[in-house]
Amino acid sequence: MRQTMLVFLVVGAFLPGVTFAQTEKEALALEGGKLDFEHARRLKELDIEAHEAKLDFERQMHELELKARTTQIQRQQAGPYHYRRKHGGFACLIGLIMIIVRVLATIWVCGDLQRRKTGSGLWIPIVLLGGLFGLGVYAVIRLGDMPQTQGVSG
Repeated sequence: MRQTMLVFLVVGAFLPGVTFAQTEKEALALEGGKLDFEHARRLKELDIEAHEAKLDFERQMHELELKARTTQIQRQQAGPYHYRRKHGGFACLIGLIMIIVRVLATIWVCGDLQRRKTGSGLWIPIVLLGGLFGLGVYAVIRLGDMPQTQGVSG
């Protein structure tokens, strides 16, 4: 019983000091007068500025996240063939021109073979599939045949 009373007495002696302890900033403000009050006020202002900077940073991060999500949604709405749809007209035009050139080259080779009554029909698929390359090969072969045909007919 004496030990219990002694414990309560010791705890009771230190408890008011612990409960009424002041923070370091408040102690500095009360001890030093006006200079410490100005220091405490400046510390409070710095705390407020730091908090505002943190809030500003968080706001900027939310804006960047919003922009990233908006971009992601736009990409999803555009679909995987966005590039093809955007530039498809030009690609179709180039493809159409290539087909027209191949067909015209094949028609010219076919007419040339009929006029000269020489060569074989093998040149028609070569020029049709080879395009300008096949036409170039035909032209080189025909140039090689030119002196022979001029010498025979003349």
